[in-house]
Amino acid sequence: MALKAGSFVMANGMKAASLASTGLGVLGALRQGSAEAAAGNATAASAYQAAGQQRAVSQREAERQRIDNRRLMSRQRTVMAANGFDSTDATSRAIVGETAKEATLQELLELAKGEDAARMTEYSGQLAQYAGQAAKAASRLSAGARLISGALSWRDRFGDGGKDSKALMAKGGGGYVATVSPSRHSR
Repeated sequence: MALKAGSFVMANGMKAASLASTGLGVLGALRQGSAEAAAGNATAASAYQAAGQQRAVSQREAERQRIDNRRLMSRQRTVMAANGFDSTDATSRAIVGETAKEATLQELLELAKGEDAARMTEYSGQLAQYAGQAAKAASRLSAGARLISGALSWRDRFGDGGKDSKALMAKGGGGYVATVSPSRHSR
């Protein structure tokens, strides 16, 4: 009798361990996916902030370029005036006009470089966010697979309490005899 009681405790302990293992596997998969999604969201937020900073830096650089170009144009006018050129002279207007075009191009180039860098940073943040979302979805699938695997392992190890769909247990002649029920697929 003591042997049966010890076997009963051991069998129930194995069942509990199997359930706990499956539960922890499912929980671990779900938490890992949630953590990866949170990391993706944090990376994306950081990227969006960095993109804003890149835009601010490029605007500052464009402003610096604008100030430098104004100084250059001022010096040009001073030099031209010192050499006898009138500001309405065709040569003076051509030089100032060409300098203004180049200055505008340099300012716009600074803004475009900053915007391009900011968009690439935002894009990398979006990719990190999508990767986190995909990892979370994959973790749900993994958790489902672990749950199914645990259920199948449970059935293989411990049976299903005599309610097997393929075999019905019938008591006969002092023992148990397995009788197989006809399959639905055997038609």
